[in-house]
Amino acid sequence: MASYAISFRIAEQGNADERRASLVSKVNEISTVVTWDETTSFILIKSFLSAEEVASKIYLESSMRTDIDKLLVVRVDGDAYSHRGDIKYPALLGSFFAQSEVVNALAGLGAYRR
Repeated sequence: MASYAISFRIAEQGNADERRASLVSKVNEISTVVTWDETTSFILIKSFLSAEEVASKIYLESSMRTDIDKLLVVRVDGDAYSHRGDIKYPALLGSFFAQSEVVNALAGLGAYRR
């Protein structure tokens, strides 16, 4: 199972809210765990699918408009990450990266960088 960062831009033309909701629904269907989606147009998921399969399923099986909407799927199984601001679910965010880093961060011991 791999962790993926999904970044997207839903163009304002047409029914942007409906297309975004469709994308989020498809992402939740693909993900094997609760997604992390505290920031705008960016979601972290875990899936048994490849990056290409995740991108294809989202782009082709949601209401995204292939002529104006954009999608990027990146595998992010690394062990380092950083954030700023009040993260509501830091343990969930950390769960998409190396487990030892998460455990250390929660214990205040690790190389987790804010």
